[in-house]
Amino acid sequence: MNRDSILAYLEEYLGTFRCHASLFGEIAGIIAKSGYERTFFTLLIVQLRVLAAQGRNAILFPGFERLKHSNSELYSMHLDGRDFNLRILYSFLPDHTPVLLTAFFERGGKRTSDYTPYIPAAKERLDYERSLFDNEQFRI
Repeated sequence: MNRDSILAYLEEYLGTFRCHASLFGEIAGIIAKSGYERTFFTLLIVQLRVLAAQGRNAILFPGFERLKHSNSELYSMHLDGRDFNLRILYSFLPDHTPVLLTAFFERGGKRTSDYTPYIPAAKERLDYERSLFDNEQFRI
């Protein structure tokens, strides 16, 4: 599947979610022409349904966790299969809407589950999305 096809699927599946503008490109860059696109999208749909239905309680389900070193602001959605291991960091806006912030390929080995390099960018993106949210509150 090429990058444009991936972006079209992401628009379809993530269209009802609040996402940082860079997220689609990050995911497309990881999975385009990888051979595991179908499996990835199947899992993504399942995880998005859990997040939409459960909100903050999604962490009670497999594949979700709250990040320890983020002042309880950031969460991780695990998307892993035989050939891939992606993470999507997300948070919530003041109205409890989930906002998907950044995606990355998690490598195995000693650095498994080390989100430290991605937390600053996720927090910056969260601040940006919150500022957009705050400005939207004043629209009529």
